[in-house]
Amino acid sequence: MNSIPVFMSFGVLALLTSICLANTATQGKNIPICSKLSDYNSSNYLYSLGQKLLDYTAFQKYEELNETDIKGVRDLNNRLLARGIHLVIVPVPDSAMLYTGTIGNPFPKNYDPKVAIRAYNDWVRKTEAAGPTVIDVTKIVDLLSTKGLAYFPYYDHHWSGRSSNETANATAKAIENLRLKLDRTLDVKINLENKPFKGSYARLLEKECGTTALPLETRDFYSIKIKPQISLLTTSYPDVVVVADSFSDPQYSFVQSLSYYLKSDVQDQGVGGGGPVSSIANFLNSMDGNHPPKVLVWVGRDLTLSESTTRELIPSLEQSFSTEKAIFSKTISFPIVNDTDAEKDPIIPINLKLDRNLKYRIEIVTKGPKVDQMLFRASLSDKNIERFFIRVPQNTVPFRTTKFSYDISGSDEIKTLSIGPRYITALPKNSSVDIKIFPY
Repeated sequence: MNSIPVFMSFGVLALLTSICLANTATQGKNIPICSKLSDYNSSNYLYSLGQKLLDYTAFQKYEELNETDIKGVRDLNNRLLARGIHLVIVPVPDSAMLYTGTIGNPFPKNYDPKVAIRAYNDWVRKTEAAGPTVIDVTKIVDLLSTKGLAYFPYYDHHWSGRSSNETANATAKAIENLRLKLDRTLDVKINLENKPFKGSYARLLEKECGTTALPLETRDFYSIKIKPQISLLTTSYPDVVVVADSFSDPQYSFVQSLSYYLKSDVQDQGVGGGGPVSSIANFLNSMDGNHPPKVLVWVGRDLTLSESTTRELIPSLEQSFSTEKAIFSKTISFPIVNDTDAEKDPIIPINLKLDRNLKYRIEIVTKGPKVDQMLFRASLSDKNIERFFIRVPQNTVPFRTTKFSYDISGSDEIKTLSIGPRYITALPKNSSVDIKIFPY
């Protein structure tokens, strides 16, 4: 694996500036970026910090959790535990907080790596205090830095093979500490290959700028051999399931390495390209409640556990186990267009009285095409709520459905709702959507 200078030690924040200054100077000349990728407001933005490339998402930080957010995290964790599911969270840090400093930071007015580090540490501390097991990935960053290795490659926004493997090892140890009765009889061997690799940034530069001069990086690829081979084509899950975005893609080896360290079957329920919240919400909405996993490992960068997130995840979980009857049910059919103008979304009258002291969830199921995104808006008696749902179709995930759930508790009445499916994979002239409201 290529050795990238490590820009900081998370245990010694006071040395941040001096470390960044010393290492930035050793990065070499900046990589030319064409105008297509030079607009910071563009989703394709790239920045060259010497030979290290960063994209616009790298310059974000973990959201601060307030007391309402923490209450939601605690409620989600308790509900999972009540079903025998232990939540283990692996929050991957943003790469800019590892590689930017006084010289290397292109946006000093809008981004401060020291603030990002504090935000990450605060998020880990508060989330773990609310109940879930949380892997502090910065400790793995420090471990690799002592060996002269960095967590991210030069030309890719995903973790390196070695980083993925070390993170899987730390995750396996955390799962072992839960003292659960897992099937750990898997006869599994791990194989390591070091091969050339063209990262996501290199591919983007080649596509948009015609840049082909970047050298191929070498990367550690871990694969496993299981004897006997266990079929995953069942109606239940193994003891451990991973939900993630593209960080669980097989080429990055996290799931394979975790299976090796646990000596247990691990199923990948990741959905690349939709973000980490999409993957866990999608899994919970389609989970077989009769045979849930014992451990749910949630992996990703910029994980969010704000109140709006748990208001989606909690009812998504509950629908897998619910026996409650719907108090409202309606099927509607209307034309769907790939239009981002929310004013064109149909408004559906509901006029349903609610008890503000009880919990309610709305369930929306699209029939026919797989919906990538949906804007949901509801007018309640005392407030309006809005949630942008994301699902990414991926045929390799056998349990994928287009189902959306959200909590609408705390009001006396739901008056209207608006549904706006976006970016349909196979666009029909009309679509049928089931809308139901349940107590829970």
